[in-house]
Amino acid sequence: MANVVIAGTATGATALPVASTIDGTNDYIPIYTATATATQAISRSTFLGVTGQPVDISATQTLSNKTLGVTNTVTLKDTLFTVQNAADTTKQAKFQLSGITTGNTRTFTLPDASDTVVGLAATQTLTNKTLTSPTVNAPTITNATITADTVSGFTVSNNGTIYGMSVTAGVLASAAIANQVNTAALQTNAVTAVKLDTAAITLGYVSATSNFVTASTTAVQVTGLTVTVTIPAGGRRVRITGYISKSLNSNISTVTASIWDGTVGSGTQLESWATTHSTASAGTGLNIQAIVQPAAGAKTYNFGILCDTGTETTQMSATSPGWILVEAI
Repeated sequence: MANVVIAGTATGATALPVASTIDGTNDYIPIYTATATATQAISRSTFLGVTGQPVDISATQTLSNKTLGVTNTVTLKDTLFTVQNAADTTKQAKFQLSGITTGNTRTFTLPDASDTVVGLAATQTLTNKTLTSPTVNAPTITNATITADTVSGFTVSNNGTIYGMSVTAGVLASAAIANQVNTAALQTNAVTAVKLDTAAITLGYVSATSNFVTASTTAVQVTGLTVTVTIPAGGRRVRITGYISKSLNSNISTVTASIWDGTVGSGTQLESWATTHSTASAGTGLNIQAIVQPAAGAKTYNFGILCDTGTETTQMSATSPGWILVEAI
C-alpha cells in the first residue's frame, strides 16, 4: 500500500479523501485493540456507545430520551421555554419574567397539594382561603358568616337589603311594607313615645262639619262619621272614639249615641251611651268610646244615633266638628 497522509502533503504520499458524511453504523475507523494485539475496524456508533447521532455543543439538534442529572443547574430564557400539553401540542404555556425588578431572583413555592393556579382576571371559586387585611371592591357576599363587630369603610352605597329588609342610611325603608321587626326581640319600653310616628297609633280619623237631623227611634248613621282602617297584626287593642260637641232635641228626650263595627243597624254594635235632654231644645255633648281587640285586616267603624221622641239635631261646623277616631293602644 502506498504511503498516505490523513491531511496535508508529504513526499511520495497520497492524501486520503475527506468524507462529507459519516454512517455511524456502517462506516469504520481503525483502532488498535490491545487484547487482540491487532488493528481492527470499529464503527462510530460502537466507538461512542450510541445508536444515534452524537450531540454537538454548537449544532442545532433535537434531543430525545435524555435525562439531566439531578445535580445539574439549568438556566433557560423565558422566551425559549415552552410547556406543551401531552395530548394536544397546540396547547402551550410560557412564563413571562419582565415584571421582576432588575437584579432580583423571585422564588415561587408550590403548596403541598394538587391544585389550580389562581388568575387575576379569571372567574374562579376559591375555597379554604383566609384573607388578611384585604381590600374588596363592590363585593357580592352570599350566605356569609361575619364575626367582626363592625364593618366599616364601604361607602360606595348607603342602602341595601338584609334578610329581605331594605335599609337606607341605617333606617328601615318605610316603603317596604313587608319589612318587620320581630317584637319578641325588643325589650319592654324599648321604643319611647317620642320615637313613635303618629301613624303608629292613629289608625284612622274623619270629621264632619254639617248638621245632622234625625227623628229615628232606631240607630242611624251620622252622615260623614264613618272611617275605614287597617288593623295591624299582633292582637293590639283598638279604641274607637266618637264625639259631637252639641246635640239638641225639640222635646224632652233621651238621645243614644253608638259605635258600630260595620253598617249601623245591621253590623255589630260595640258600645252605646245615652243622655237625657231635661228641657226641650236643651243641648248636650255626645262623647262615646269603644275598646275592642279585632283581628288584623280592614275594618269600617261608624257613629250611630237615635232618640226616643222628637227630632234630634247634631250641630257640627268647621270650628266645632264632629269626629270619629280609631287608635291602636
